[in-house]
Amino acid sequence: AEPSSTLRRLLLLRALRPDACLALLADLIRESLGPHFVNPAPPTLAEAYAASEPFTPLVLLLTPGADPSAQLLEWARQHGGGGKHLQAVSLGQGAGPRAAALIESALSQGTWALLQNCHLAASFMPQLERIVERLPGLAGPGFRLWLTSAPTQALPAAVLRAGVKLATEPPRGLRANLRALWERAEELEFEGAREETSLRRLRYGLSLFHATLLERRRFGPIGWNVPYAFSAADFDMSARQMRQLIDNYDPTDGARAQRAAAARSHGKYGTNSVAPPTAEAAGRVPWDALVHVIGEVNYGGRVTDDRDRRLLRTLLDDLLCPEALDWEFCFCGGASAAHMPPAPTATVEDVRAHVARLPADAEAAEAVGLHANAQLASARHELAALVDNMAASGGAHGGLVAQAAVGSDDLLALAETIDSRLPAPFNLETVMEAHPPTYEESMHTVLGHEAARFNALLHVVRETLRATRKALLGLASMVPELEEVASALQARRVPSAWARVAYPSRKALGAWTADLQRRLNFFSSWIKDGAPKAMWLPGFFSAQGFLTGLLQNFARKDSIAIDRLSLHVHVLTVHAISEVPGRPEDGAYVHGMFLEGARWDRRSRHIGEARPKELHCTMPILWLCPSLDLQPDKDVYEAPVYRTTERHGQLTTTGHSSNFLFMAPLPSDMPPEHWIKRGVALVCETD
Repeated sequence: AEPSSTLRRLLLLRALRPDACLALLADLIRESLGPHFVNPAPPTLAEAYAASEPFTPLVLLLTPGADPSAQLLEWARQHGGGGKHLQAVSLGQGAGPRAAALIESALSQGTWALLQNCHLAASFMPQLERIVERLPGLAGPGFRLWLTSAPTQALPAAVLRAGVKLATEPPRGLRANLRALWERAEELEFEGAREETSLRRLRYGLSLFHATLLERRRFGPIGWNVPYAFSAADFDMSARQMRQLIDNYDPTDGARAQRAAAARSHGKYGTNSVAPPTAEAAGRVPWDALVHVIGEVNYGGRVTDDRDRRLLRTLLDDLLCPEALDWEFCFCGGASAAHMPPAPTATVEDVRAHVARLPADAEAAEAVGLHANAQLASARHELAALVDNMAASGGAHGGLVAQAAVGSDDLLALAETIDSRLPAPFNLETVMEAHPPTYEESMHTVLGHEAARFNALLHVVRETLRATRKALLGLASMVPELEEVASALQARRVPSAWARVAYPSRKALGAWTADLQRRLNFFSSWIKDGAPKAMWLPGFFSAQGFLTGLLQNFARKDSIAIDRLSLHVHVLTVHAISEVPGRPEDGAYVHGMFLEGARWDRRSRHIGEARPKELHCTMPILWLCPSLDLQPDKDVYEAPVYRTTERHGQLTTTGHSSNFLFMAPLPSDMPPEHWIKRGVALVCETD
């Protein structure tokens, strides 16, 4: 086949099935560059050391979930004959003088110096550059300078050019993560334990918990709202504390005896699913302390999002529970992905062999609690990240604009088309006259604020487009800000100058401009004809302001403190706005929402499993009704509502993410924990 045939097929597949591009992309790389670039052998610390000189810095680039510091410390002990061979300091604010003194000490003693987290000490980097420049005349045969850093602009280019660079990638896949954890385990960690059988079983549950946390990261926002950097240090600390807590636990001590008796009779969740021998063993394990130390401190200390914290506790309750001590207990996952744990008396070698025999579908999304559709979302997420990285490494914007954009008729036509389609700004005086703010109707204030925000956005878009057109025609200077706008237009991306003053959105340029036009039409109709029967919630610039207005209207009407109110969600049977009889007396009807990770079953009127390859399901019209001291229903799933599929945003003064709106209780015939692991949420906008 011609070399370009694979590329042509890849471009076609990119347009039709982006989730299937990665395998074909690997084929293209294999054909063009060779198999080594598809499956490169990861370099080791020994190879990096052998390729270095005493004056050569060794730079270890950090990635989420992979910290080579522990491996380096162990290798230093083996190489140097003791822990003193390597001196380390963790950089941060004010740590520069200690780092400089550490390097001087290592130079004089002929040992190794390790500076950790260089990306956290940007002010020290110029001094580090000067130190590295002096190393050729000072470093003795035994000296080495090791640096660990996340990718950052602060690390001097001269240090990178002079050094040997080693990037560490975390293991990929559930089996690979389990294998990495158990390769480091030793029998000494279990010998002499007070409850050795329980400790071995719970240690396996902890390793599966850690592997699940890491594996969910590759599924993007549906796996975790924020991609946390859980590390092997979290697992090691949790494993040591697990043994310590179990060894020191006395189930006969007062309240502890009551909890132990409850575990023996009913199990952790009030059921009779725990067999008597297992229940007896469960009574000798401090479950509350384990869950708190592991879920709230070691791992939970990294989690900043409340919905992610809920997920972490759910996964932990699945894997560290009295039922896990049962010999026939299957760990969490889909029916096909669930697997039996190793025997309670299995040695470390037995567990390693068991991990190697895990079923092939242990790598599937269901093995970590997600729906099979998450595989599609993961492939799209990886492809988008790959394309973004390729665009970011393509060089400066200036060369691209100078060679391809100046005088480009297509780019000029695009800018003119977008400009011509922009409507005139809202007349704020007319808006205030037609909808004057009143004490009883907060929606008038919301409408005025929305019109002002859209006017500001229209002004920025219009001015940057006109300035860019002049610069492209040579009538004005092409300043860096306009270069970025021109490059973004050429790549069909939303310029950052627009995104800074716009609403959250992940759409490409064409879809973004069409969406902007629809939003403007929605508010123009509201201003002209009055409030609609059903509000288009995704169309609001500040959806949180609209929701606050709903609560404020109800609170003022009935003289109730607004902080006692919450939004109750009723799912209507209609999908079309024309079928809505009229505006409700309290609250508002809203439309335009999508369910991600599940679907809405119209017949049974509750959420159900998503259909194959259906990533989003259109929701019926919802009635958001303010309620006083609302008590949650038992048969509901509290679904978070986000503005975009990105889910995470910036932390606001309310303590919530700027992307998060509220929790919507949706009817369900399955336990809420099932949907929590599925990552089910309502979103206002798809990509």
